[in-house]
Amino acid sequence: MTGKTQALLPVTPELLPCPFCGGPAELRQDVNYQTGEPLNAAWFAICSPCDLIRDQAWSVPRDTAIEQWNTRAALTPSALSDLQRLGQEYDGASALSGDAGEGEA
Repeated sequence: MTGKTQALLPVTPELLPCPFCGGPAELRQDVNYQTGEPLNAAWFAICSPCDLIRDQAWSVPRDTAIEQWNTRAALTPSALSDLQRLGQEYDGASALSGDAGEGEA
């Protein structure tokens, strides 16, 4: 790879989908902006659809970047209950504000 404008080299590892949007994740290797040469230990994961970058995975070996991206926090019963309640509240609010009056012109 040559060219000073290329900043990232995408590859296709086994990565979980993005934890926020569910989009496909990519593993990329940073390159030296002056030479275009890959930086050996500068791997990171990114979600292209929502531009989420795993900050903690910056400049780490490839396997570590994959492991960090694929690590998910476990939902506690309390957190799961809160998420379900918020989802119900959101659905209720959407029904009240968004659907009323649609189709009327």
